[in-house]
Formats: sequence, C-alpha cells, structure tokens
Amino acid sequence: MVWLLFLVSSVVVVLAATKLAEYADIIAVRTKLGGLVVGTIFLAGATSLPELIASISSFSAGVPNLAAGNFFGSNMTNIALLAFVDLFNRQAPLLRSVAVSHSLTAALATLLMLVAVLSLVAGPTPVIGWVGLDSLLIIALYFIGIWVMQRETQTDGASLSLIHISEPTRPY
Repeated sequence: MVWLLFLVSSVVVVLAATKLAEYADIIAVRTKLGGLVVGTIFLAGATSLPELIASISSFSAGVPNLAAGNFFGSNMTNIALLAFVDLFNRQAPLLRSVAVSHSLTAALATLLMLVAVLSLVAGPTPVIGWVGLDSLLIIALYFIGIWVMQRETQTDGASLSLIHISEPTRPY
C-alpha cells in the first residue's frame, strides 16, 4: 500500500511540475523578468517546497542527517538530471542552448554548496541565538547572488531568451 501511495504521489508531483513550468514560462514572458530570474527564484522555490517539508519533518523527528541528505542529494540529482536531459536532447547540447547568464546561477549554486561543505568540515561555528554564522553567510550570499542575477538580467537582453529554443514564443 505504501508503494502505491508513493507512486500516486509521484504522478501528482510530475503533473504539478509540468503545470508549474508552463506557468513560470507565462510569468517570465508577461513580466519581462526572463527565464533566468523566474526559473531561479519562482520555479526553483516552488519545486523545492516538497524538499523543505520533508526536511522539516526530518528535523521534527530528530533525524537531521536525513534532512541534510535530502538537500545535498537533491542538488546532486539535479546536476545529474542536466546531464541526462543533455544526453537525450538531439538538437544541441543543453548547456550550450541556454542563456550564458545561467553561468551566474551555476556559480552561485557552487559557491553556496562550497560554503555548506566547508561548514560541515569545519565543525561547530559561532551562533547568534540558535542560528549559526555559516547559515547566515549562506542566506546573505543567496540574496546577494539573486540581486546580481536580477541586475544582470536587466542589463543583458540575451538572458531574456527562453530556455525552450525549439518552440516559438507563444503570445499570451
């Protein structure tokens, strides 16, 4: 019975993700924010909500290693998925087809993961209240990175292009 519920939940997630991507595309076009910003902030945030809830449940159950594994494993899986999508995309290499400004997103993700790994290796860090300084650094770097990406998107017209280069832009 648990496997059936898992499969049904997976189907619901896939259907919801399809709609989320469609609506994110519409938001990117209508607001002229571009695929980079909408994909990085809105779509990534919405698709990360199940991970957030799973991690909160893990913390509540007293299993922080499960929460950390969830976050790090998700990042690792997403990078591997990029490679698999590229494997089956016959038109052009995926990472050569998207806007160059996605390198900012990749650099930010790499920086945030580096700080997280260094924090794990360094051991306990000073805290402010209940929050570690390393966590505050990650949060600050995230918002600075988002600000830089938003600024870059506004100044670089090429980053306003949509990821779906094979489909013509549809008027909404």
